[in-house]
Amino acid sequence: MTEFSVWNETDAPQQSRPVLKWVKSRYGYIPNFIGELAVSPVALRSYIALTNHYARSGLSALEQKVVLLTTSFELDCEYCMAAHSTVARNLGLSSADLESLRSGHGTVSDPRLQALHDFTRTAIRSNGRVSDADSQTFIRAGYTVSNMFEIITGITLSTLSSFVNQMAKTSLDTNFVEMEWHKPPLDQELDTGWIDDGAQFREEELFEAG
Repeated sequence: MTEFSVWNETDAPQQSRPVLKWVKSRYGYIPNFIGELAVSPVALRSYIALTNHYARSGLSALEQKVVLLTTSFELDCEYCMAAHSTVARNLGLSSADLESLRSGHGTVSDPRLQALHDFTRTAIRSNGRVSDADSQTFIRAGYTVSNMFEIITGITLSTLSSFVNQMAKTSLDTNFVEMEWHKPPLDQELDTGWIDDGAQFREEELFEAG
């Protein structure tokens, strides 16, 4: 069985140690995901660099988390969802909105955040092939083309962490346990629309669920 170790600033590969020291000095501890990532200095440094760039985007801290929560749900990353839920709650996302994003219903009270969530989900599910109508709806909500590419940056960041966490089956840090998450069953994700005879879901709903 493949073993994935959680490294620290004293036993990690030499090139990862300064990064882990910086993480520990900033957050007070080294999250399990970061400790696992440290086995590859390239992966670790890439993730930290992209995180820092994303933090300087035109999206607010809460908007950035909505992108990451949406992506975590779509990629079914339990560790990511727990971690981002914890931070989003601390940033002031309401319990109702947070639960909606965690359940896959994706309905939030703020119209601007709703547009952000919808565009992010569409970008993921279409592999970036968003329609002009989708883009215009996003822009009318007050966003820009630059924000579109910042969303892609967030999706990229979340994809890296999701893949690592799912491959390594990362254990939750104590800080995130309260926000533990498991993706709801398929029938709870789907919208409630049916075709006239009620025999099956509409084709587009089946596509969205996949």
